[in-house]
Amino acid sequence: MNRYCRNVALLCGLALAASPAAYASSSGGSSGGGGQGQVSRIAQPLARARELIAASQWPAALEELRRVDAARDPDWNNLMGYVLRRMDPPDLAGAESYYSAALAIDPKHRPTLEYQGELRLQQGDLAGAERNLAALKRATFFKSEEFKDLERAIASYRAAGNRYIPQS
Repeated sequence: MNRYCRNVALLCGLALAASPAAYASSSGGSSGGGGQGQVSRIAQPLARARELIAASQWPAALEELRRVDAARDPDWNNLMGYVLRRMDPPDLAGAESYYSAALAIDPKHRPTLEYQGELRLQQGDLAGAERNLAALKRATFFKSEEFKDLERAIASYRAAGNRYIPQS
């Protein structure tokens, strides 16, 4: 096989690997802190927790995440932060620690950057949320769903007189 054919085959393989099907979402945008476009290494163990999150069953989701206990996975840390933020009452300090852990593992973890930005809005920190939005912009070539979701949350925050409005 000549070098041209080898290069074409390599490029085709890379294109296939980068296709949307190869990066099937491990969950959805604002419905529970998944990895839009980013496949978790522990997607299967997190499946039950994601179901509970989608059903807004926060205590059960927290219990399930604690059972899975995958502290070295950014998706798991992101989900822990998301659930703690959505509990009644929310544990914002706990959520922040899990978001920080996720970003220590993967500084460009888009779902965490989005949800940490929303946490910043809950805390009244518009400048912090805007920093997360800028980090999301740097993390992707195109505007990702996470970027668009945080951008909408910031616009909603401003429109409400700098008050956090939970996204549904």
